[in-house]
Amino acid sequence: ANIELQSFSQRLNMFSQQMDSMMRSDAESKGREQAVTDIRGRRKKRMEIQDKYRNSPDQLMQKLGELEQNIEKESFSVYGKVYNNSLHTAYTNNTEIDAENAMLESMRIADGDPEKFKESYKKYMDEVVKAAPSALTREVAVNSFEKRGVSTYEKMYLRQQQEAQAQAETLEVERIDTL
Repeated sequence: ANIELQSFSQRLNMFSQQMDSMMRSDAESKGREQAVTDIRGRRKKRMEIQDKYRNSPDQLMQKLGELEQNIEKESFSVYGKVYNNSLHTAYTNNTEIDAENAMLESMRIADGDPEKFKESYKKYMDEVVKAAPSALTREVAVNSFEKRGVSTYEKMYLRQQQEAQAQAETLEVERIDTL
């Protein structure tokens, strides 16, 4: 009887682990889907609030604060944790894409001028950071943008310096040739 009880207990434990695994898998799937949908909705809601209360800074800050408080209310269930992880991942992925697109557009606008690039890129970055739904996602946005922006600015600046150096050397050679 003791062996049968242990066997039954082991089977029950395995069944419980399998059910837990299935629930986690289902929660992860639902959490990911909902997070992607919500990140888009949160951006839209933030922009709507900014547009609606643009002329009233106090009300704007209050409404944005309320929105952020609602976002910060998180569930501590498995579903809530998966949802929040998925939300963060979805936002990070969207921010990476935004940063890449902003970089390409700013490079086009700058036409080789690193200062124009810096100015244009900062405008895009400020928009995305301002629309971020929470402090954590603002930090993610800043990091994504700065990583690309600094690297691209440095490359453009170095290229500009090299071109100036080459042009100065060419002018010097031309000056010597005319002597």
